[in-house]
This record gives sequence, structure tokens and C-alpha cells, in this order.
Amino acid sequence: MHKQPKKPTVKSLLRENWYFPVLIIVCLLGAVVLAVRKEPEEQPAGTGADLGQTAAAAGTAADLAEPVKPAVTAADKARAAIDEHRRKIAENPERDDAPALLNAMGNLYMQKLGDYEQAVQCYERILIEYDDSNQKRTALINLANCYEKLGDRSGARYTYQRMLDTFPEDAQEYKFAQQKLR
Repeated sequence: MHKQPKKPTVKSLLRENWYFPVLIIVCLLGAVVLAVRKEPEEQPAGTGADLGQTAAAAGTAADLAEPVKPAVTAADKARAAIDEHRRKIAENPERDDAPALLNAMGNLYMQKLGDYEQAVQCYERILIEYDDSNQKRTALINLANCYEKLGDRSGARYTYQRMLDTFPEDAQEYKFAQQKLR
């Protein structure tokens, strides 16, 4: 008599092929981690996506065919602000806040865009065109910082000397410049 082979049970299959369930669990965990890490996409207002509706239920085919707008970066925002400040100064260079606008432009160039040459131009313009402005102090400090970032030692030294010539000996700016020149 020939003995019939036993049908494999789920338990015996799992024992022999234990790596398949482990592989499936690892893949599922990886998918969950990726889903959690992914930032939610911004949905344009009025598409219905904010109400939990599917894209197909959101509107007409024309609504669905809208091009995806690229994300606005911090650099884009900085450039837009710089353009706006430049426009305001061009319209009226005598406006009271022109030195503050130039200072803001220099700060945006320096801090947000890392464009130290453009920042230098803004700060120098404050010192040339608006020498009596209350922005002179920050313009000199930021100007020296930009020259240092550019590796322009002579520009930085000249700016520190300007600080010595501008501020009284007991002023922090004077002491700072004096320390830098040592």
C-alpha cells in the first residue's frame, strides 16, 4: 500500500517559509514610514480636496487639467520682497523709509540668498546716499560682515576704520571695530 503524503498545513508552511511573512511585514512597515514622512501636498482652495472629495468629484475636466504650480521657496519670497523694495525706492528715493528698505534688501541678499556682493551694494548705498540715517550703524556692521564673508580683508578693514571715524570711543560699535582691527 502506498501511503498518501500529508497536505501541508499553514503552520507547517510558515515554519518552513518563515521569511515570507517577515518580508511582507518589513515592506508594510517601510510603506507606513514613507507615508508618514511625506508632507501633505497643498491643495488649491475650492477644488473640494479639502472637503475629502476625490479629484474626480471635485469638478469638471477643466478643473482637473489645471497645471501644478511650483512651490514658492524662501529664495523666491526674498527676491519678490527685494523687487518690491527696489520699486518703492525707485518711485520715491526721498521717502523716509528708503534707508530701512535698502537695509532690508541687504539683509535679504546676505541672509536668505547668500549674495554678499549685492548686499554690499545695498549697505554702501545707505552710507553714500543716506549718511545721516539711523540705518548707518547696522549698515556698517553688516557691510564689514559681508566683506569678511567675501574674503575681502581690505574692504573689511576699511569699514572697521569707518566705524572708528563715525562712532565715539565709548560706543559699542567703536570698541567692536577696534577689536577687529587688532
